[in-house]
Order: sequence, then structure tokens, then C-alpha cells
Amino acid sequence: MRVSVAWVDGQDNAVPEERATVGDLEIHIGEHNVSANEEDGELDESLFVSVYGLAEGLAHEWWRLVGSRDPGGISFREYRDGYLLPDLRFFCDGQVFHTWAERHEYDNPVVRFAACPEALYERAEFEGILARFIDTVRERLQAKGLPDTPLEKCWQQVLASKAKPDEVEFCEAAGALRLDPYLISDEKADFIFKADKVFKGEALLEFLSGIREVPCGEASKSLDAMSAAACASTRLADLQAIAAEVALAAPESPKAAPWLHGHKRAAKTRALLSQCHARTRLGMKPDVEVMASWFGAAKDKYLADRPLMVSALRQGNADKDIHISLQQGNGCSGNPRRRFAFAQAIGDAICYPKGGTAAIIENGGGYRQAATRAFAAEFLAPQALVQQMQEDGKDPDKIANDLAVPPEAIYRQQALATIS
Repeated sequence: MRVSVAWVDGQDNAVPEERATVGDLEIHIGEHNVSANEEDGELDESLFVSVYGLAEGLAHEWWRLVGSRDPGGISFREYRDGYLLPDLRFFCDGQVFHTWAERHEYDNPVVRFAACPEALYERAEFEGILARFIDTVRERLQAKGLPDTPLEKCWQQVLASKAKPDEVEFCEAAGALRLDPYLISDEKADFIFKADKVFKGEALLEFLSGIREVPCGEASKSLDAMSAAACASTRLADLQAIAAEVALAAPESPKAAPWLHGHKRAAKTRALLSQCHARTRLGMKPDVEVMASWFGAAKDKYLADRPLMVSALRQGNADKDIHISLQQGNGCSGNPRRRFAFAQAIGDAICYPKGGTAAIIENGGGYRQAATRAFAAEFLAPQALVQQMQEDGKDPDKIANDLAVPPEAIYRQQALATIS
């Protein structure tokens, strides 16, 4: 992504910071100029705006930008401060930034911005692009005799935190909750510290992003339930050995997309299990308890239910027993979403055997969530079978019903088939 501003002097904006930062703004994602706009049938390649509000907004929301795993993204329009900006969206999945633009039309005057397909940027690269834009605006303000702006104070605070790793972890966690780490309440801060005792690293950010709208008291009680979940009869005695064997057969590639990592490991898991369990063959749809038995769960015990805020919880590591708990009230053991959540939790242990405790977040935007969704889809509804059923004339909803998986799993398999 490229962001450039050609400064224009002599403007009459009332606010000094805005007056000093007026210019022609251009934003490019790859070959797409997302700042291009149409008004009265005429196309303009840039935007004549003050960029102070955008820069201050990005600086003020920095920890949300890097800590949130919300796949809906953050839009430049949130920081337009009365000026017309494209609906440029982005979010971080923990590994890369996803960036795209939605079509948007303003009224009075009628100004249209076109959509732009998604592009991926390495995290350090994208953060650098945003930071350089902020620095460009700061330098302009200083050159215009405005060194002590709210933007400057905010950015200096961010830079000071970035120099302290422990503080970065807390600030990103607050950002995952969409909170300002410098103005956070004691109750919310205590909740973050409590969650940090259960989840570590990326798993913490995915969890916090997924439960950000849950009241703090309710969330705290659920965390207690998560901490106690491993005491239930959810031990999967064979999962460690299976995960280790699958990892040898399908080694992780640092550059591979998360969905591809999950897809490959699911295929290897099915192949391995099919040697021991005939019901893993294509077309079968066992309930959760039967699947749990494939991974070493005691056959006379049910998978534990807990009052979780998330679909499922995986606990344990490559060198410890692995336990899985499912959310209460998620239907019977054959319920499609219950089966999918269980398969995602299995997928997390197989895709990230050293990843420790992790929450399965429905529609979560983190890279581990993406990998485990791909794992669950391929484990429960293999692409080869989905394609065969399509050729037999079945639509996606019928396929989903026949395989007892959520319909979005079939749509996901169809989409991945076009790029895999």
C-alpha cells in the first residue's frame, strides 16, 4: 500500500492543525487507486482534504489496529473528521494485514468510491506504512510551527510503549477489547491480567477480540470455568501422538496461508485415522462422542460442557495431556455447529501442537481461527466428497445437511477449491 500527500498552502481552515495539513491525498493498494472518486461524472485521482484527523485517528487507535482480530476490519472512514475518505478497510490476523476497499457513495455532494479486492501485507510492512504516514503529518506540523499537537502527544505515548515488550503485550490486549490502554478501567485491566493466566500470545488476542462485547463480570466468571475445564472428563489420550505424526507428514511452511496449513493437516489426519477407524471414510458423519473416541477419549464418558463464552476450548500442549470442552447449550452431539467446533479444537491441537490453551471463536479473524476452520471443513466435509456431491446435482445447503456441517463450511470448501 502506498499513501502520499502533496501539501497545499494558503488554506483557510479554522483549526490550525487542519489548515497546516491540507493536500492532495492518494492511496494505492497494489495497482488500485482507492482514493480515485467520481463526482458529477468526472473522475478525480486524488482527494483534496486535510489529513490531520486521519493521522490522529490512526495514532490514537494504534493498539486497536494491531491488537484486534475482528475480520470486519477498521475503516479509514472512522477518522475522516468531516472529510470524504474511501471505505478502506484493514485488519491484522496476527501474521498479516488484510486490506481492501468497499464501494461507498456520499450524499450532498454525490461522490462515489469504487471497491478494491483484498491484498495481504506482512505485519511489519503494513505497520511501517501507517507509521510513516503519521510521521509525515507530524513533520508537516512541526515545519508549520505546530510541534505540540494532540497527535504528537498521542504518538509519543505509543512510541514509549512500543519500546517496552511487556507494555506492548498489555496494550495489544486492550486494543483487542477496543479499549484505550492509557485510559482503561481497573476492572478491565484486571480482566486482561486474568485472561493472560489462561491464554498466551496470539491466543490471548484472539480470545479477547472474540468476547469484547461480553460484560466484564460475566466474562470473568467464564474465565474461571475455563480454568477448571481440564478437570472434566475431556482427556484425549491419543491426540498428542496423532498430532506429532501428522506434523511429520505435513510439515508447516512459514509462508503458507493459514487455511492451507489447516487443510493439509486435516487431509493427513483423515488418512491416518482411516487406517484405524472405518467410520472416517468419506460420507460418514459421526457424532462428537464417536469422533472424540478416535482421539483416545474414554468411550463411556461424554465430552465436557462448560459455560464458555466461546464455541470450544482446547487445553494442553505437545508435552501435556490435551483436553477439549464444548460450549453449553450448543445442541446434541450430532449438531452441525457442535461437531464443527469440536473439529476446530482438534485442528488447533494438530495445527499448533505447542500453542497451549486456545479458544475457538466462531467467525474469529485470527490466523489460528482461519487454520482451524479450514481443518474442520476438510475433516468433516472433504473437498473431493463435496465436489462429487455437486456433480450429483446437490446444492450447498443439501450437501451441508447430508454431511451435518454448517452451510458456511461447504461454501468455504467451494471457495478454497478454486485457489488450492
